[in-house]
Amino acid sequence: EKVRALAAELNLAVNGLSAADTGLRAERDRLDEAGARLARLISTEADLARLRVTAGIWELYALPGQDEARAGLDRLADVNFFAFERLAEMAEAVATLAGVIDRITQAATITDLDSLGNTYATAVNLARDRVRFMISGRSRDAATEAVGQLALGLGPEGMLAQRRRVLEAQAEAKTLSSAMDTQLSLLIDEARLGRDETRARMTEGVAAAGRQATALTVALAGVILLALLAGYLLWARTRRQVVLRLDEVAERMIAVAGGYYGQPM
Repeated sequence: EKVRALAAELNLAVNGLSAADTGLRAERDRLDEAGARLARLISTEADLARLRVTAGIWELYALPGQDEARAGLDRLADVNFFAFERLAEMAEAVATLAGVIDRITQAATITDLDSLGNTYATAVNLARDRVRFMISGRSRDAATEAVGQLALGLGPEGMLAQRRRVLEAQAEAKTLSSAMDTQLSLLIDEARLGRDETRARMTEGVAAAGRQATALTVALAGVILLALLAGYLLWARTRRQVVLRLDEVAERMIAVAGGYYGQPM
């Protein structure tokens, strides 16, 4: 009964592990797609920011007066270069997310998973903060949606939660498997004990049957001897009581026939 119950629990644990692993792979594919989309947007925006920096530098060379050059330098430093740097930070955060996603799928312990979760959350927050530095409004909207998709990885159905379920299911399956091994060892010991007991009973049964056969053989021999003795005694009595007396009568009849009468019989 214990083994059957453990087998049922182990089956549920394995099914749960399979479902969690399937969910984890689907979540990873979703996050990879969102990260790739965001990386493409960042690359496009970085190219646009680089173009604006180049254009700003060209405008500075084209300006005749220092006052206009001063305003252009301010715009170039405060807007274009600053936006370009923020986009570079955002690209680094997205690259970090891609690496963390790979590591999450390989996390061996809950502690490792928690540490990766903190790194993931930091990268997501940095990417979310840097979205506002994108130059194109359409790109900002698309990036906001992509970052939101990546942020779902921290949710109750996200990649971290899916990996946690996998680890918990693996631990449960391992525990149940160990308990199953123990119960199976007990069953094997009981089977060996039953085999040895059965073998001993069979050996004793064979020996008892042999003893019984020997006793029956001895008894049969005794019966035969008794029958032979009884037959001999019966034969001897019959010979003495009947045959010998009839012989005496026959001899007397022969004697009478010969003319010898003697004493009456």
